[in-house]
Amino acid sequence: MTRKTRAGFVGFGEINTPKEFIVKRCEAAAELLEQQGLELIKTAPVSDDPAGEHAAHAVRELQAAGTFDLLIICVAGWIPSWAVFSVIEPFKHKPMILWGLSGWQDGDKFVTTADQAGTTALRKPMADMGFIFKYVVTFRGQPPQVDEIIKFATAARTAALLKTAKIGMAGYRDMRLYGTLYDGVSLKSKIGPEIEHFELLEIYQLMQDADEKEIDGLASSLKERWKFVKTPQPGTVENSVRLFLALKKKIQERNYQGFSFNDVDGVKKLLKFAPAGSLTLLHDELDTCSVPENDSLGAVTQLMVKYLTGQVAAYLEFYEFMENGALMGVPDYVPAEIVDGPVTVMPNAFGDFGEGLLNVSKLKTGRITLCRLGFTDGEYVMHMATGSARTPIKWEEAGWAPPASRLGNKTVELKNISLAFGDNVLFSDFNHEFIPGSRTGIVGPNGCGKTSLLKLITGQLQPSSGTIETAATIQFNYIDQNRITLNLQNTVFEEIGEGNQTTQVGDQRISVWTYLNRFLFSNETINTRIDRLSGGERARLMLAKILKKGGNFLILDEPTNDLDLPTLRLLEEALTCYQGCVVVVSHDRYFLNRVCNSIIAMDGNGGIVAGIGDYDYYLNRRVDETPAPEITKESKPTEPELPTQEVTRKLTWKEQRELDGMEKKIGKVEKNITRLENIFIATDFFEKHGDQTAELTAELDASKSELDQLFERWQELEDIESKD
Repeated sequence: MTRKTRAGFVGFGEINTPKEFIVKRCEAAAELLEQQGLELIKTAPVSDDPAGEHAAHAVRELQAAGTFDLLIICVAGWIPSWAVFSVIEPFKHKPMILWGLSGWQDGDKFVTTADQAGTTALRKPMADMGFIFKYVVTFRGQPPQVDEIIKFATAARTAALLKTAKIGMAGYRDMRLYGTLYDGVSLKSKIGPEIEHFELLEIYQLMQDADEKEIDGLASSLKERWKFVKTPQPGTVENSVRLFLALKKKIQERNYQGFSFNDVDGVKKLLKFAPAGSLTLLHDELDTCSVPENDSLGAVTQLMVKYLTGQVAAYLEFYEFMENGALMGVPDYVPAEIVDGPVTVMPNAFGDFGEGLLNVSKLKTGRITLCRLGFTDGEYVMHMATGSARTPIKWEEAGWAPPASRLGNKTVELKNISLAFGDNVLFSDFNHEFIPGSRTGIVGPNGCGKTSLLKLITGQLQPSSGTIETAATIQFNYIDQNRITLNLQNTVFEEIGEGNQTTQVGDQRISVWTYLNRFLFSNETINTRIDRLSGGERARLMLAKILKKGGNFLILDEPTNDLDLPTLRLLEEALTCYQGCVVVVSHDRYFLNRVCNSIIAMDGNGGIVAGIGDYDYYLNRRVDETPAPEITKESKPTEPELPTQEVTRKLTWKEQRELDGMEKKIGKVEKNITRLENIFIATDFFEKHGDQTAELTAELDASKSELDQLFERWQELEDIESKD
């Protein structure tokens, strides 16, 4: 927490003025300031005694008191200038307030001690001698202008704090942005802060030493405090916490008041995830200022705002200017204090980087101040504007992959549907609703009616009985094999443009260049051959190819047939990143396990059943009377077994603690899975949780994955223990 403002306070009055008048009025003035939170270092009032002992005594008291931010000269009566300058000259380097009091009413007459005669006699000489001060007048019959003194005092404290401030800057990769360069010497001499650069490797090493218990505790707290747009993958929140704890240790060790990365891409390359979640925590857990990257004067501006207002200023970027306003965006995160509602985060992966957390919270609206420190012609200047913040129009930034078309709370619902061809009944009385954001696998033996079910869903076929309700917002997109393969000899542009400069995307026709920008392809990458792309870039290209037709409900019928393993993995990644509904018919159990979070199983004898979870999870929990269809095709590659030599070792102390607590961890996860399943099967599910279905489904997926990992780890630890 920022300390209080400390001010030296010296009262002045002529020696011929009754002392009690001067003392009483100075004490009353000091009390007004203390009531507003100022911490005062007070001396006895100074008069113009011939020997100058009063002035000398005041100087000794101020010097003995230590540091203070400003000096308040309280003139309670006329006084010769020499007496005042005898006190203030040793503190000429400090900001000062020249404050003249006013007389008082005594019955039917007004009594004055000529306060303003004293201040006006001091004002010009102080200015001529180069003193930095604010002149404050108390007008007759009006209360003192204490608010003006407090404002100046706060600015003085800010200047004092900046003189000793340090900003940590991690990493050395220069973004070559001329507008963010700074001169360290002039910044230190004229404003005060020092920017200390250090290796990002230090943070990486501190992350390895972070306390696992502290990580788990804070991660669990965040999962309760923050609102997640979708459930993060296992370890995503923990990664952000681990980085935060490493940054926290470095910040506290070096006493940084602000922090930034020299280049955030360097962080992603080293750590394999975006650091926005960790920077959000710096604001909210440590109250530490931070800017996204490479903006030194932006970081200094942020410190100034914090010292002046107490608010950790949000760092925003201009995107567009209007005649009377501007469109501004959030560069990955904002402090909680300016968020309207709970902090909202979106798990998101970036190309080849792992999943990180983006702060996508809604900002508060209302009166705001925009400010930015600049350096022009050897001088530092503060650019400022005030205005009113309001919720903007719907917009997106080119280069960010767009979500699927909007899904409402309802998508497609099958109500008591049956399908028969003559005497051949494929299935009957089947009820199912496709949850927004779900990825459903349809499995069963050949000829059981899987493709027919797809045609029912899309309206190409009518049921023998029952009804199918399709929401008005649903746009089906049937994906054939040609759109899930990539010609490695093509460039990115050629693969999407197919010989054209523009492409049809849903109901719009836009340039191929613009369309690819939306999927994070840079201008350079767009002209790159596909065989030179990374795995993440190819997955994004495949998703771009799939989504050219638009839609928010993808249909895939046996998409994995004849696909090689790399292409299959790209398809899996593309589908798991998709935010609309997916329905896929497949015999490939490994593909189903990687992609799907719900299963519809058909047995070929008219039986059909649906369940939450991937295929293996469904098999383990299927209803006994409904035989599960046998899936025979395996796409999982087999690897030759290599001879191994058994190595006997003991559990480490840390591993033993992990094993001792494993049953408790597993029980906790199983309890959460049961809780989620009970939510899904409740009769009032859509009434209570309809708008949370995608999040709940993702949470169930993550919990199941975590449970599998825990069981594997438990077995591993027990194997080590049994061989001990």
